[in-house]
Amino acid sequence: MKKSNTLTSIAIFICILFILPAITFASSGMSIYKKYIQQESKAKNLSKKMIMQLEVYSNGMTSKSTLYKKGKKMRLETITVSKDKTKKFKTTMINDGTTIATCSPITGLQTFPNTEDEEEQQYEEHPLSVKRLGYEKIENITCHKLEVVDQKNETSILWIAKKNYSLIKQKFKYNNSEVVNLNFKRIHGINFPMKSQQFANNKVTETTIIKSVKFNAYIPEYRFKIASLKCEHKGIKNMGEIFKKAQKLQERHQNGNDDQANELANELQGLFQ
Repeated sequence: MKKSNTLTSIAIFICILFILPAITFASSGMSIYKKYIQQESKAKNLSKKMIMQLEVYSNGMTSKSTLYKKGKKMRLETITVSKDKTKKFKTTMINDGTTIATCSPITGLQTFPNTEDEEEQQYEEHPLSVKRLGYEKIENITCHKLEVVDQKNETSILWIAKKNYSLIKQKFKYNNSEVVNLNFKRIHGINFPMKSQQFANNKVTETTIIKSVKFNAYIPEYRFKIASLKCEHKGIKNMGEIFKKAQKLQERHQNGNDDQANELANELQGLFQ
């Protein structure tokens, strides 16, 4: 089952912040990447217990979310407001460590197995190669520029801050998309980006702003109880059409067809009515 663009974007954002270390790579980038691994490992350990409030702006729509994270468990509560600000709906996603459940007025309650495991994470942590390409300034920050080839033979470019080895920018060559992290704030000795922007063909397609983040937070277990979810299902029957249009919307933005993408975004809003 495909999940909403907002949930996927947030998931992607969290992965970029905490899960991109590697062990084997070209010797020219080894020392740089090892220091980057240390920085990311600290952030990952710090985020094991975390409450985060964030806002996502995409295609004229605004989503406000609260993320609760406790080890492998996670809860994401999102309120999405339509482009004309006349409609809004709430979606809740819970991962209790073994099962993922989503609850929304569009789909009702949906559950599926959690496929994330140690083997999958280990796979992500071992790219085929890492090559140092020199220095480059991003947002007035001097960065090491690294080329990474993963085990699927897909290439991405990373810009790692020379001063503190934070991930400033990442470009995915397979779809010519980019993610840039901004507005870093030092929290518990970790340089944490409070803003992230996604680009396609040099145009901003999505902006994520972290309004607050609390590490080592106390989170009661009931937050991760799937049985506590109560869904009001409005009986929308055209989910297949919605997913297809959402995919086309993303493709049009990536290809730079913003006018056509906006037309499709308006069609999608009509399907939710």
